[in-house]
Amino acid sequence: MNIAKVVKRLLAVCAAVMVFAPISMAVTKESTYTMMVVENFAYGKSILSGRYELAINRLAKRGSRYADNFETQTNLCVAYTKSGQLSKAEDACNAAVDLIQRHRAFENSGRSVSEDEFADAHRDFAIALSNRGVLLAAMGQADDAARDFREAEGLGSGLDAPSINLARAAR
Repeated sequence: MNIAKVVKRLLAVCAAVMVFAPISMAVTKESTYTMMVVENFAYGKSILSGRYELAINRLAKRGSRYADNFETQTNLCVAYTKSGQLSKAEDACNAAVDLIQRHRAFENSGRSVSEDEFADAHRDFAIALSNRGVLLAAMGQADDAARDFREAEGLGSGLDAPSINLARAAR
């Protein structure tokens, strides 16, 4: 899929009202992190209710036509992480981050962007980074996790999860 189609899809989705819901992730007995799920897209409600395998199976059936979809990759990142499939989670988490980075590169190419689109892109990037940080913490990569949490927090998205996760990583 070419970059123009990806960006067009991302902009269309950003225009829609998205509901993001926190979900806890116990990485160790001492540390519980917060991941974010796109609740009203890509089987987010199934993930929130703990039906990770159902969401994974349904999203997998969609095939490659949704592979370049931020909501799909974000929710797969969370579902795979919560179900302990860390290798697949890493692929999905990285894909979510990459999709938003491509979107941000397009925005910076001189195209006129509304304040809402700009804020949505920052929020989405913060979610993708923070979720990937939780995965990295679960994989024992504390320094990389803290880096993602700091970057997510620095985006000024207004989300609590990056700050909460960074504080937990510092313990």
